Amino acid sequence: SGSSSDVYLLRYGKAAFLMDWDGKGGAFLWLSDNDASDPWNLEWTMDIGTPLAAKYKVGVGWRRDFH
Repeated sequence: SGSSSDVYLLRYGKAAFLMDWDGKGGAFLWLSDNDASDPWNLEWTMDIGTPLAAKYKVGVGWRRDFH
C-alpha cells in the first residue's frame, strides 16, 4: 500500500503485473494509505501496448518486451 503519488511504487507494481500478463483483461489494484486520495495516476494507467513474447532472464532480473 502507499500513496497514489508514490511513482516508484506505482511503477514497480505495474511492472510486476505486466511480467506475467497475457495481454487480455486483468486488473492492477492499488490500496492507498489515504482513503481520501484519488487512486488515478498516469504512471499505472498508461497503455504500453501488448506483450510481444514471454518474459526472459537478463542477468539477475527479468525483461519483457511490448508492442
